[in-house]
Amino acid sequence: MTNMLDRTPSKIVAVHLNFRSRALQRGRVPAHPSYFLKPPSSVSSSGDPLVRPPGCELLAFEGEIALVIGTRTKNITPDQGWSSVAWVTAANDAGIQDLRYADRGSNVRSKGGDGFTPLGPTLLDARTIDPAGLRLRTWVNGELAQDDTTDTLIFDFGTLVADLARTITLEPGDVILTGTPPARPSSSRTT
Repeated sequence: MTNMLDRTPSKIVAVHLNFRSRALQRGRVPAHPSYFLKPPSSVSSSGDPLVRPPGCELLAFEGEIALVIGTRTKNITPDQGWSSVAWVTAANDAGIQDLRYADRGSNVRSKGGDGFTPLGPTLLDARTIDPAGLRLRTWVNGELAQDDTTDTLIFDFGTLVADLARTITLEPGDVILTGTPPARPSSSRTT
């Protein structure tokens, strides 16, 4: 297998908007989380090449925190949600900005490409982590590109897990991408 998980997840679910800083940048704070699916073929390992498809000019990064589900989960409360998470790791929700117009919010082609969800390199045991005390930092070409903390999330991790598990059975190994903060301005960074 080409990723650090024991098996390919049956699904990767990504949150559209969850960091308050990004929501304020976009001029709207959602009352409820919204999601999109990424195919299992989008998973790759940290450090694997991210191949720019032919004709793609705008390949974008989005640093995210990934939750890996550890137990079959259905119909739980937000207070129970975190206990379904086995591991936490880094993720890049890569996307082809050139194709956003065609997907109309589904992100199937713009973010579902093969290898467009690099995970890792390390799985952290969720039992040892304070979910409200994490810091997300993303570097691009050695320059700090994103920096935020999980105490600013609109929807905490337990809420996301419980919200999804109301209608979708989450299986061990499934991945939830929890949203991205805004990119810091840079004149030298290219994507």
